[in-house]
Amino acid sequence: MVVLIMLFASLNVSVFLQVITRYVTQSPLPWTEEASRFCFIWIVLWGASICVKRQRHFAVDLLPSTLSPRTKWIILILINLLVMAFAIVLIVHGWRFFKIGLIRMSPTGYLRMAWAYSAIPTSGIFMVIYNLEAFAQLFRGPQTIVTVKEEPLGA
Repeated sequence: MVVLIMLFASLNVSVFLQVITRYVTQSPLPWTEEASRFCFIWIVLWGASICVKRQRHFAVDLLPSTLSPRTKWIILILINLLVMAFAIVLIVHGWRFFKIGLIRMSPTGYLRMAWAYSAIPTSGIFMVIYNLEAFAQLFRGPQTIVTVKEEPLGA
């Protein structure tokens, strides 16, 4: 979480510098747009893995709230299998992007694209780990399902 906070702060600083140098000096710093893009990629993908850890990924919970605990348990297993499949796709294809990124340079030419592309398989690995934890809890049985208490927006 600390890493995400630092990335978010870096994103804000680089965007701020981009705006200031663009409108005040009429000569924007070339690296700021790229740094903010790389930070954004890492924030989104690591944030997605944290959502998997907290079981806060996208879900429609209209139907499961009316089902029996056993049926709810089965649906949660299916959802976690789909999330696991997606995470494996991220790892496999992210690794391919990473290998391409070892050769390619970023548009400003200061960094290899592997720095940005490595966020994809890294996020997939964390998703798999967090999903295995969720499976461990689910396979203790339907009685261990903890319902997530909804929090109001802005809380």
